[in-house]
Order: sequence, then C-alpha cells, then structure tokens
Amino acid sequence: QDWSELAYRSKICICPDGDSPNTGRLIEVVMHGCVPLIISNRLQPPYHEYIDWFRVAFFMREDLIPQLPRILEKRFATPRGQRVLAEKQQLLQQLSHFADYNRNGVSSTLTLALRERALRLRELDADP
Repeated sequence: QDWSELAYRSKICICPDGDSPNTGRLIEVVMHGCVPLIISNRLQPPYHEYIDWFRVAFFMREDLIPQLPRILEKRFATPRGQRVLAEKQQLLQQLSHFADYNRNGVSSTLTLALRERALRLRELDADP
C-alpha cells in the first residue's frame, strides 16, 4: 500500500517536525482528511493567522515520542476521545478547501492574506 492510500484510510496521521518550523506533511495530511498529530516543539503551521489549528489537529511535544502508543490508547479509546476526533475530522473537511490547488483554495487564501496585510500596513501608515 502506498502512503496516500494509508492516509485516506487513517483517522490520525503523525506529522513530525521538518527541517524548518514548517512542514509540507501537514497540508498533505489535511488533504487526505486525516487529523494531524503534530509532533513538534516549534512548528508554526501554515495560515496560522487564519486557522485555529488546535481545533483541527492534536499537538504533542517531541520529548513525549517514547510514550506515543500509551498516549494514543489513553486519549482515543474513550467515547469522548472518539467524539473529539470526529469533530476534528468534520472541521478538516472545511479546512481542506484552503489548501486545495484544484479548487482555487490556495489562491483565495493568498488573496485573503495579502489583502489583510495591506490593510494592516495602511493602518500603520495612517497612525501618526
């Protein structure tokens, strides 16, 4: 099985930190409808100004990696854990539009970001 097929069938996908404070794995996981489990002490998710990543992803510190199996079992074996996971999956469906190259999501998001930054710059220039 290839990675893409596994991601589509999975409920949670691990997104370890990359070699920078950002990782392309996160967008790939979102596009596959898999709730990201972000393992990082420094990751700054894309579009963090517009997306509340804590609502759609789980976060874990790097030093907790050895405890990962126990954490997953404890957190998701309960009905409440399954409910939280389902809520995040629903929110991901909405979020995936922002990262979808085929539905103009990326260009819409970039336009929104540029417009907002331009407004902020104008406000700064207007203040004496």
